[in-house]
Amino acid sequence: MKITIYKIKDLETGKFYLGSTKMNVNKRISVHKSTLNNNDKRCNSHKIIKDNNYRIDILDIRIVKNEIEKLQLENLYYLISKKFCKDLIVNDRLPYRSKEYKKFYDKQRHAKRKLSVNI
Repeated sequence: MKITIYKIKDLETGKFYLGSTKMNVNKRISVHKSTLNNNDKRCNSHKIIKDNNYRIDILDIRIVKNEIEKLQLENLYYLISKKFCKDLIVNDRLPYRSKEYKKFYDKQRHAKRKLSVNI
């Protein structure tokens, strides 16, 4: 399947959202806009597109075998961005999380909650 890794960049702040899609990028951006119009804030792209002062950058176009491979490629871009641009990226979680990662993450989150309750 052909996929596109893209970045929605706020032209004023430099902050950006990373995404991947199987569909045409313009159609995918329309989906981002409609979720904003419906006040659906599960996707952090709303933080960038709300002021309508952004641009779309295509970072990668390639063929992948399946959805997991697509998300793993997006993970690569996400992790690199988190390392070098951590104050600019608005995505707040990995696109693809293995079962092992989810268990680890849930355990860490539970420990943090327990610690904050005891303080």
